[in-house]
Amino acid sequence: MILRLTEHLEVPLRERNQLLLAGGYAPAYPVNELDAPQLSAVRLRDEILEAERMVRELNARLAKERNAYHDWMSSQPKLRKRTIS
Repeated sequence: MILRLTEHLEVPLRERNQLLLAGGYAPAYPVNELDAPQLSAVRLRDEILEAERMVRELNARLAKERNAYHDWMSSQPKLRKRTIS
């Protein structure tokens, strides 16, 4: 009954466990700390996503710099080629 009610009300899992304990029942949902060994794959995924975000940000910066350089070069007078005689 408690589980159905908390599910219907979309109560967070940690709070559902607290309500179960208050009602005299055992917790139904495991609680893992972020540094738990079971979550190593999740931490690795987060590190990969962060690295990908940094690469995208760097590529965007490089594109802006490249565009600024090309704009600057196009505004410069053409340089004459020197010939050696």
